[in-house]
Amino acid sequence: MNEGNGFYMYVSTRACYDPAKTIFVFAPGEEAGEMASAERFAVRSGWQALAEYDGAVLILPLAPMGWKREVVSLPGRIYELIRGGIESRNGKSLFGRGGKIWCWETMIYLVGYGDGAVFAGNCLVAEPGRFAAAALIGGAPEDYSAGKKRSGHWMVPEIGSDYGVRNDQIPCSLWLIGAQKEETRRALDYFGVSGGLGREPKQVSMGMCTAVCYENEANPAQRLMVSEGTEVSGMPLAHAILDAYFDRTVRWKTGSDGTLALHLGRTEFYQSNRFIHGSVTVGCLEYAYSVHLPEGCSAEDVRGLPLLFSVHGRGEPAWLFAEKNGWDVLADETRAFVLVCPDSPGNIWQLERDGLAFEAMITRICGDYGLDRTRVYLTGFSNGGAITREVGTTWPELFAAIAPFNAPVNAPGLVAAEVVNPGFLSSGYELPYWVCVGDRDPAAGTDVDGQLEVMLAANRWAGGSEERTAVRCGGRSEEKAVPCGGSSEERAAVCCGGSSEEKAVHCGGSSEERAAVCCGGRSEKDRAVHNEGCFEESSAVCCEGCPEEGSAVCCEIHSEENRAVRSEGQSKEGHTIRREAHSKECPTFPTRFLPNEIRTVDNYYTTSQGYLQGDRFKTLVYHGPDGLPRVAFTIMKNMPHGAIPEQSRAAWEFLRHFRRPAGSRQVEYLTD
Repeated sequence: MNEGNGFYMYVSTRACYDPAKTIFVFAPGEEAGEMASAERFAVRSGWQALAEYDGAVLILPLAPMGWKREVVSLPGRIYELIRGGIESRNGKSLFGRGGKIWCWETMIYLVGYGDGAVFAGNCLVAEPGRFAAAALIGGAPEDYSAGKKRSGHWMVPEIGSDYGVRNDQIPCSLWLIGAQKEETRRALDYFGVSGGLGREPKQVSMGMCTAVCYENEANPAQRLMVSEGTEVSGMPLAHAILDAYFDRTVRWKTGSDGTLALHLGRTEFYQSNRFIHGSVTVGCLEYAYSVHLPEGCSAEDVRGLPLLFSVHGRGEPAWLFAEKNGWDVLADETRAFVLVCPDSPGNIWQLERDGLAFEAMITRICGDYGLDRTRVYLTGFSNGGAITREVGTTWPELFAAIAPFNAPVNAPGLVAAEVVNPGFLSSGYELPYWVCVGDRDPAAGTDVDGQLEVMLAANRWAGGSEERTAVRCGGRSEEKAVPCGGSSEERAAVCCGGSSEEKAVHCGGSSEERAAVCCGGRSEKDRAVHNEGCFEESSAVCCEGCPEEGSAVCCEIHSEENRAVRSEGQSKEGHTIRREAHSKECPTFPTRFLPNEIRTVDNYYTTSQGYLQGDRFKTLVYHGPDGLPRVAFTIMKNMPHGAIPEQSRAAWEFLRHFRRPAGSRQVEYLTD
């Protein structure tokens, strides 16, 4: 890239709260040599007027020496330069973005004309995971050599060492308009393989244009459309590309290179009958919401079904978010719940302002459709996950269970100061909890111990599995190598499951007589061999070596009869710390709380259960006193600040088992 070339940029005066599309237009070489000619082309082609109407950011890169002299990283480098620094022209912007427009990573588009189309096509081959869709007029890719290179995985820069995807393995969405037959054949050979496209095309209408479409049967967003020629040009052609194509195609941030998807788009979302729109007024604010009934169900058919909230994140309005996590498709498949997607004022949720809106929506929607108020489930993503956590623990009586996805915990001004409501634990309410994070998510992180400590206590967790001898110490130093259910040192001998010293009899439901040995309800003589033993007498604690930071400490507790001791040290309290050779690698967990069970692709997330990406899941499950799941913590492999529909499936399999009888602080577990 010649850094001195520059680019012409037009920012819509309508861009403010909603995410903005970034549309790259590569003009023919003779019109891309200088700023004035690029601006004239932006106007004449219709793209500037369309960008203004759409609230988008339009970029026309310059190529004074011609497109053949430019490098294919050009659009990516320009995007990285401008993505966080474009000032709003109307003085309005999303809260927390400092007056800047949000050029969303999932909505970057390419358009090319003539030799600019050839260059844009080469950019698509070289960085396929960066673009949601491309439309090339009068040209097609010429250089496919970059397809053999490894993906730049720009959505997850620090990828796992086992990720070896090449560019030619990443599906694309491309519309060729007026390309030569040989160009079309080469494109079909290349993109047909990368996208798994069928060879039997269908005729499609794209606004004022028609095209033959080769698409992937399982995911029709992976497609190559071909229009051999068209009499449409200028504004009408640009309008067809934007309205019928770009508006309906996104590349969700689901992993290293994203996932293409079709969605309704803003206009169609409000005009189609897939969602029913309503609103409630709380104080002086109106809260819009969109209800989805399972496909084929009438209002009468859904009577008695539960209600499930899917709450959008910051800057992601309901029209864009509603189809993102796949809750609507899951509702169609299971016909087991009614979905509602609420909208917040200004595209951000804040507990103090918006908390009361949820009860108002529950009352209105359950009343309108005769839904079961004992089975209301609250889920949300990002800022929507934070409000899920905050509202759920402030008004637990409203919900049977909650599930926050990728929810930040340390974002001043964007989430509440406390991870969960400070008064929740003392309220005595149970609240089943399914929390999910991505292992490559800088926005939310992976530390959920603060949440787990409270939620495990509230749900009367009885401690880790008795059968499992390898337990995670959570990175504590040797003097804290015997945590009791992850509780603080002061409560170690009595809490097991979160009860206080004054309530030592709560641990695992043990009686008062067993208070001193409550961990899991073990008898005194058995306590030295119990996994969660927290007593000074339980000296057979074995800790594997770990980094000083303490992220992978693995401890074992052994009976007196079975100590294969390698080395010995003393903890602060005088416990004997035994380091032992293990016959196999100890399991390590991203938390100090030992789960009762672990769900992976091997035993739960199988293809037969509907999980095509089950290898990305690891779920730690914690049981209540009845031995049934009450809390679950899922961490997703190679996941940035995003989500896949299969996470919603996993969350639903957890949530659907709970109901809260009217007026009860306890929940009931519903078996299959």
